[in-house]
Amino acid sequence: MQQQAWRRFPVDGDFPASEAWRTGKVVQVDSVSERNRRFPALSGLEGRADHTLLCVPLRIQDSVVGVLNLSFAPQRRLTPAESDLIAAVADVCAQALGRAQALEAATRVRDRFAFLAEASARLASSLDYEATLQMVADLAVPRLGEWCGIDVVEHGAIVPIAVAHLDPGKVELAHQLRREYPRAPDASDSIAQVVASGESQLVAGVTDEMLVAAAKDDRHLELIRALGVRAVLTVPLRARGRVLGALTLIRADDDNPFSADDVALAEDLGRRAGTAVDNALLFREVQSSWHSEAGTSHARLDLALAAADIGSFDWDIATGDLAWDDRMCSIFGVTTAAFDSRIETLLDAVLPDDRPIVDAAIKRAVERVGDFSVEYRIRRPDGVVRWIDTRGRALPDPEGAADRMLGVAFDSTDVRDARDLVLRTLEHMADGFFSLDAEWRFSYVNAAAERILERDRRDLLGRSIWTEFPDVVGTVFGREYRRSVESRRPVAFEQFFPELRKHFEVRAYPTSEGMTVYFTDVSKARQFERERDQLQAASRDARNEAEVARTRLAFIAEVSADITTTLDLPEVCRRLAGHAVERLANWVVVYVVDSGQCNRVAAAHRDQRWQRDMDELVGRYSIAVGSDTMVADAVRTGRPVLEQRVSPEQVAATYPDAAARTIVNDIGVAAALVVPMIAGTEVVGVMAFVRSEPGDEFGPDDVQLATTLASRAALAVQNALLYAHQTTVAQALQQAVLPDALPVIPGVQLWARYEPATGGAGVGGDFYDVFRLGSGRIALAVGDAAGHGLQAGALMGQLRNALRAYAVQDRGPAATLQSLSDLFAALEPDAFATVFYAEFDPRTGDLVWASAGHPPPLLTFADAPPHYLDGEPAAPLGVYANSGVENRTVIAPGGGILLYTDGLIERRNAGIDMGLRDLSDMIGAQIVGSNSVDAVVYGMRDEAGFADDVCVLLVVRSE
Repeated sequence: MQQQAWRRFPVDGDFPASEAWRTGKVVQVDSVSERNRRFPALSGLEGRADHTLLCVPLRIQDSVVGVLNLSFAPQRRLTPAESDLIAAVADVCAQALGRAQALEAATRVRDRFAFLAEASARLASSLDYEATLQMVADLAVPRLGEWCGIDVVEHGAIVPIAVAHLDPGKVELAHQLRREYPRAPDASDSIAQVVASGESQLVAGVTDEMLVAAAKDDRHLELIRALGVRAVLTVPLRARGRVLGALTLIRADDDNPFSADDVALAEDLGRRAGTAVDNALLFREVQSSWHSEAGTSHARLDLALAAADIGSFDWDIATGDLAWDDRMCSIFGVTTAAFDSRIETLLDAVLPDDRPIVDAAIKRAVERVGDFSVEYRIRRPDGVVRWIDTRGRALPDPEGAADRMLGVAFDSTDVRDARDLVLRTLEHMADGFFSLDAEWRFSYVNAAAERILERDRRDLLGRSIWTEFPDVVGTVFGREYRRSVESRRPVAFEQFFPELRKHFEVRAYPTSEGMTVYFTDVSKARQFERERDQLQAASRDARNEAEVARTRLAFIAEVSADITTTLDLPEVCRRLAGHAVERLANWVVVYVVDSGQCNRVAAAHRDQRWQRDMDELVGRYSIAVGSDTMVADAVRTGRPVLEQRVSPEQVAATYPDAAARTIVNDIGVAAALVVPMIAGTEVVGVMAFVRSEPGDEFGPDDVQLATTLASRAALAVQNALLYAHQTTVAQALQQAVLPDALPVIPGVQLWARYEPATGGAGVGGDFYDVFRLGSGRIALAVGDAAGHGLQAGALMGQLRNALRAYAVQDRGPAATLQSLSDLFAALEPDAFATVFYAEFDPRTGDLVWASAGHPPPLLTFADAPPHYLDGEPAAPLGVYANSGVENRTVIAPGGGILLYTDGLIERRNAGIDMGLRDLSDMIGAQIVGSNSVDAVVYGMRDEAGFADDVCVLLVVRSE
């Protein structure tokens, strides 16, 4: 117990080690009585026989980084030689401790940015912030705490969105706590206080008395005690000057309090999560404002810029007029009404020191009629200085001179702050550090490097290392630096540098901009060869382990990035198997579990000569989950199954077919490792790793890497399975809501085609319909329900059925669409759709029609060019102000009408007017036959296909 009590000494305490730290001098105590007299705080400590206590400060330059405590029993007077030896040992320990602290600081910074990078990637992966915030909560555990909860302000109330805990059982406990004891609207807990103040709140050392005071009843106290709360940190979710919620972290270990770095990291995570929430809310606002076809393409572009918080501008170079959007005004801190549309307003906000940089970048872009990119500082009207990253392109006039510049800008202050944090860390490192650009010029030198190199950084920055230190050319330094850059791999070495008469330990890392170099003066350590060798051996081992870990993490990251770019299940499994054979086995088979069977979906061999044989195994020889095989065991137990010497019986159990056994035996089976792919609690598949050469066994690191790889792959496989299921459902839904076949009606010929959007889910909101009415008339309809996917498909089905129901009432097209619009407004207040509906008499050619915001159909003639129907369209369905206008025309014998949805005429890089002209030109003077409809669809596609679903209905009156 005494040993536990004295694990920590306060620097300002009354202790020998504390005094040595504060004074930087050796403290020596030769008896218990002297100890009690000089340090009363230790007088109650159980004593032993008199002994000599020595506390030696560990110094690096003028700083004390630790204390070396030595005890001699019985009392002992040190000789000068022993004192020198202890001083030398303390110096070696100080150097080692300094390097370890510097490496730990650098590691913390790298870990922090890696953590924030992963969090940013997850937050940017979707505009469904409930799902992304849950991923962030999962990421924060255990990096920042054992428990994480995220609450968001919605409609004035604080609503819990996500919760995560190290113990899955306690996740349900947290949900239970929130269900049984929901937040009161007027609650004044830490979450409400943080949301109201926008300031983080840390409660360290939570006691049971505090829990009792906070509990509403005994049951409530039991639940919060079960969470094991010892420290609570709550930080705000901020975006655009608003607090949108709070992120709460809980730790259950008294020996692991929240540090200042933890608070800073949590606040940074909160800002990024706040941006994600803000983007999602903006996305919802944009969705609700899409009420007309004319605004669709602009809304999509605006959504993309809003999601990234990017402003856009359009500058007329000749007149100086500058058009800004609302986000540009927000970035520059001005209101839309106050902005005067002058380029000088932008330039006047630039700080004078940065103005020449901006002017030069603009001049260069205008002269070259090319790209424009510059980062600079502005002072907003409120006095705040911000960094702005602006990028654009100058566009030429007919003579080739620049007359217009389009571009975007975003606030890069947070990115600059992150860089400054790294620089502050480097400035406080005991190791020397400098960075070189691609031309071998110094771009940064820290304070320690100035001291060790005995050069002022102002004399080095912007100058070549080869000219400033010519003695490194042709030496180990020069060769290793060049080798690092050429191989794109880090290097580490130790070498004497004659010019400075110092021995350096150097670590160099290639970067995308050039190279970074860490170095330490280890000259004194050379005097103690044995100690130095031991330290270097330990350092090399640590670096090697870190490099191995980094390489493995890079491999996992590479595989994860590759397999998550597709939702095609066979392709996911093929890529996974292809990566796995590079690192882990001679050949790999990927199985997917379905209906009690393990089906081979992909197989790969390291040697491409065997790949054709591997392909023979795919899609065949499934394995029952209940069978006595390694594959089935891994599925049933959810644990890896390892066999270092696979027997013929095990091969026969896995491959009962003789032809398959022949393939496997020819390829070779010596050792096998089967690892389950677990997504949540479900085993979605397994990976079988096989090595062919006897004696080539799987080690513990192999098992760990294979398990990690399978764990990362499980989510991708599960997503692909869900996507395949969704696609199947989508196709079934699409077939259910479109006509099975066009009716056969005397006097007319009918052709139709439906084309889904390229890369879509296979179902959308577009539809067409043809059905009989009374008195020989027929109903013609084509429409587009807003959105895409299953929800839009379901809405389309409702729309089509309702249209038929109203049409048979025989009240005419305008009244039919009016009723349909009223129904939409009542049942689907957030939805809208465009519809063209007509009633056609094949005998007389009379066509009565009405349009609810739909693109105009194209009339065709037997002996004249086509033209679009003239008429006044009503507003889209779902808009209360819909007042339908009925129009009439006559289709002559041999003429027809082409109905379509907007996906046919939309262009990714052009307006709808061009699409209308292209369609009219393509139709020509006459259309006959289904091949013409196919020709229209294929002719209107661009290289990437259609960006939206397309419906085409052609009706031709017989001659």
